[in-house]
Amino acid sequence: MIIVHRLSGAPLFINPDLIMYLESTPDTVVTFRGGEKLPIKESIEQLQSQILEYRRSYTPSQIGASPPPPPQD
Repeated sequence: MIIVHRLSGAPLFINPDLIMYLESTPDTVVTFRGGEKLPIKESIEQLQSQILEYRRSYTPSQIGASPPPPPQD
């Protein structure tokens, strides 16, 4: 989960795996797979950074994949 802020400033945790697309209208609007829309304070660039950081935080074993082989010297 990542944290974003409603336009009122209230924090909200969202699941980035459920995001369908982002718009800048000029406020950033998150559209989820179910069609729900959420205007937020963060810019698209800020949200992209948070999503990348969130996804990098997973190790392969956490997502059910085999870890890469160790480097060969």
